[in-house]
Amino acid sequence: MRKFLTILFIHLSIIAAYSQQDTSFSTEQLEDYFDNEQIDEEDSNLYDLFEYFIENPININSATIEEILRIPATDPRIAHAITTYRIENGEYNSIYDLEKITDLTQEDINKIIPFITVDGIRKESVSADSFINRIFGNTKFAFRSRTITDIQERNGYQEGKYLGSPFKNYNRVNLKFGSYVQIGAVIEKDAGEKSYWDYNSFHIAAKNIGIINNLVLGDFLIEFGQGLALWSPYSFSKGSNILGSVTGTAKKLIPYSSTDENQFFRGAASSITFGNLQLTMFYSNHRIDANIDTLTSKITSTPLDGYHRTESEENKKYRVSEKLFGISAKYHSTNFNVECLFYNSKFSNPFLPSDVFDLRGNEFRFYSIAYDSYFNNITLHGEFAYNGISIASFNTLQIDFDKNFSFIASVRNYPRNYYNIHSRGFGESNKTQNEFGVYTGFRWRSSIGTINFYYDQFKFPYATYYNPLPSKGDEFLIDYQTRPIKKTELKFRYKNEIKEVTAAINDEIKLIDQQKQNFRIELEYKVSAKFNIKSRIEYINFTQNTIGVNEEGILLFQDLKYQPYTNLRFYGRAIFFQTDSYNSRIYEFENDLQGVMTNPALYGKGMRWYFIIKYEPIDGLILTVKYSELFKPNEITLSSGLNEIEGNIDNKLSLQIDLNL
Repeated sequence: MRKFLTILFIHLSIIAAYSQQDTSFSTEQLEDYFDNEQIDEEDSNLYDLFEYFIENPININSATIEEILRIPATDPRIAHAITTYRIENGEYNSIYDLEKITDLTQEDINKIIPFITVDGIRKESVSADSFINRIFGNTKFAFRSRTITDIQERNGYQEGKYLGSPFKNYNRVNLKFGSYVQIGAVIEKDAGEKSYWDYNSFHIAAKNIGIINNLVLGDFLIEFGQGLALWSPYSFSKGSNILGSVTGTAKKLIPYSSTDENQFFRGAASSITFGNLQLTMFYSNHRIDANIDTLTSKITSTPLDGYHRTESEENKKYRVSEKLFGISAKYHSTNFNVECLFYNSKFSNPFLPSDVFDLRGNEFRFYSIAYDSYFNNITLHGEFAYNGISIASFNTLQIDFDKNFSFIASVRNYPRNYYNIHSRGFGESNKTQNEFGVYTGFRWRSSIGTINFYYDQFKFPYATYYNPLPSKGDEFLIDYQTRPIKKTELKFRYKNEIKEVTAAINDEIKLIDQQKQNFRIELEYKVSAKFNIKSRIEYINFTQNTIGVNEEGILLFQDLKYQPYTNLRFYGRAIFFQTDSYNSRIYEFENDLQGVMTNPALYGKGMRWYFIIKYEPIDGLILTVKYSELFKPNEITLSSGLNEIEGNIDNKLSLQIDLNL
């Protein structure tokens, strides 16, 4: 209680009474997009990207197919239908005009509405006075302050190894002047870190000013093609979004205001347009965390967790600088785009490779060419990237037979000597290296429901430092969703993965088959406009038959959402789980504070529960509180090392304030 009052006092002391419009959106909307993401237990990076597109919606009266495809979880069929209708019928008068498009389903429309807007296209010349009025006449201010703390004390604090307090603090300010200029700043401290300024980020961004599409000074992200040469920290992953999870449409240049402390650029970048040609130039000089070999002064690793809690973690902080510059040129037409990229990356220290095909040296050059082609119901995407040694490639074909049936197929080939620390290509591993794969899938809508299916085959052709033998595997997923009765949605999901892993058998390293099967049933019922319930049961079977491993796990949860008033919401969930070990862990994506994504891995035997209260006392001011608790009755300690907790309860308190003017 004392900690809660302390947090409340700290936050309320910096807030005055303001009254304006709230621009927030519900956290639970994200579950459809990231349910299968095995993200960190607490993360905000993906959510921040989502919020960026909420706050900067696409104008469907002027957007190209490619621009519409930047909307999260959309696909070429939706983009093509929107642009075709506009060409044939003129500008959209409102969002509701989308319902007139026969090639779109209501599900398609609901999915994209948060990310689009309908504005008229201004064709008249703009005077200087008019331009200034547009900028300063529509100013928006957004402030977010968040504190998260463990209630149980971890070993790191008891032993004095963690240098700071157990509070995790986050503060973000965004100031927008119309749709042209944006200023943003972030200050963050992880639990256990000493400095409240341990991480900070800042940017000034402008867009759609003359020939300048985008201009960013400060922190930014660059995305290109399909992520083989240059991408943001958010990688592709397989999931029930069969079409959208494989290919991505590059967001190009966007300002950065998230909390990944290493995987972004710091400097200046700009995109300018000359007719059908767009040029993007960028320069970055950014210091990142690194472990340095004391004898050779070479980089042995570049940790990405951003933790600076102990002396050893402090010693790796910002040890290395990366200077990067590059340019991309893009030619675009109505149905075809082609783009070329070059960039040079130079580190202050050389890398010490752990494998013959790992990074070595301190300066690297990358070249890439990407294409997108849209012909009626056929879409082609692809990229070829070259690192001076080998070529990585990714190519995708999508055929939309009608609004009810779509098919997708892709082939990826990442050579063993293709290394790139800024790549995030689609694949089984988290490296765009030493992998060949073929992915196929389809989505079929019918009167009795929607079926999503994919089958992915992959192999790792060569041995590496971490995998001493070449290996292969495959997996498939079937996801079925239906509405058997009004206000009810029923979901079935089955996923099966078989892949080769190494095991020591009679003092010899051999390949064995590892199989993991997940079964899930979920029922959601909207009792009324104010009350919603959701139930889930999930079963997992993990086997390595060669060495006699056969594990099982089960998870059940009951979820409640209640909104008695327009300005007050309650969320709650009780989760029961039992698995044989960490190998048979089960993930469950849960509601959290706006801006935080939580997807904990649950294993062993226990219960987890949480509740959230979201209250808006006045327009524009939102207060959110979350309490969560994990209970494992058969354990005497939880976690390990400096994070270990004595006892079998791990509980956490979170508080957030959002102010929108």
